[in-house]
Amino acid sequence: MFFRTVAIVIISAGSLTLGGCGILTAPFSAAKAVSSNANYDFKGIVVDPAGKPLDGVVAVQSSQRRFWSPLKGTTDTYHKEFTRVDGHFIITVRGSNLSVTFSKNGYRDAVFNFTAETNNEIASNMGNWPNSPDFAVLMMPVNARDAYLARHTATISYEHYPIADMISLQNLLTKGVSGDIVYKDKDTTDPTVIPDGTFYAIIDNAPPQAINSSGQIDPAELDIPNSLTLRIAGPDTGFIRMTPRPGLHPTLISTLAPETGYKPEVTLTRDRLKEMRIADSNSIAAAHEYFYFHVGDRFGKGILSWSTRFGKPQFTFDLYLQRRPATRDLTTFNDKQ
Repeated sequence: MFFRTVAIVIISAGSLTLGGCGILTAPFSAAKAVSSNANYDFKGIVVDPAGKPLDGVVAVQSSQRRFWSPLKGTTDTYHKEFTRVDGHFIITVRGSNLSVTFSKNGYRDAVFNFTAETNNEIASNMGNWPNSPDFAVLMMPVNARDAYLARHTATISYEHYPIADMISLQNLLTKGVSGDIVYKDKDTTDPTVIPDGTFYAIIDNAPPQAINSSGQIDPAELDIPNSLTLRIAGPDTGFIRMTPRPGLHPTLISTLAPETGYKPEVTLTRDRLKEMRIADSNSIAAAHEYFYFHVGDRFGKGILSWSTRFGKPQFTFDLYLQRRPATRDLTTFNDKQ
């Protein structure tokens, strides 16, 4: 343990006079110094991609704690602690910052960070999670490899809906050799211009409900669709939505597509779209939707995100599609996803 003095300026209406010596310190706020620390309660279980608990994991806790005194001002102390974890873990620390690194031979390190300002949120290299008592720390093997997947990311504006772009899953399989992966400016309400195997969205632009008896509506909701429905044209297609569990990124754990249970379409309501709109883009669960899909004998998975452009919806689709027929292996390793 060692000490380091950090010079800061704290603005406050008060000041401190040392008894009779005529020396006046700089303005200070003890409350602000105290509030820069928080209690961190981090608990859960360490698992491999199959969900099996892992033993013999080393957790390295690196914490910083802030103190204030009239003579020394603000002082930060640093502490590092090493703990063996066999499956379940409980970490309780008070400080201004906390970083926990989980390590095990044969696996990639998993790192999580906390700050006093957002002590109920866990930051990882893939995004942010809400803190949860059943948090799962996912350890990926160092030799993890992607399956033989075709991948494409398309950002589609619905400024001129129903005229919008669509994604050809058939051409995605051939990397565009068989034709354009994205069909530009198609009428999404006209099935005659949508070939089988085309991924597209239907927007319900009905206005929001009135917020009072005078019929007024919230202007902030004008650019939020009443609903968004994902479809794939043609027979034998469908979707299954994924529900993220804290700590387990859906892209990483969705290694095997379900064989059955697909529905012809998936619809997001205004409430869900509003939640996605106001969420921080780094929020893994709140800001994104995750789903499996299949088209004929091919299986895939996708991520949906959205923002607005000129007050109109703009969605980003990140799609992974297994190139081999009748193969449900969707293993993906991408620590920057």
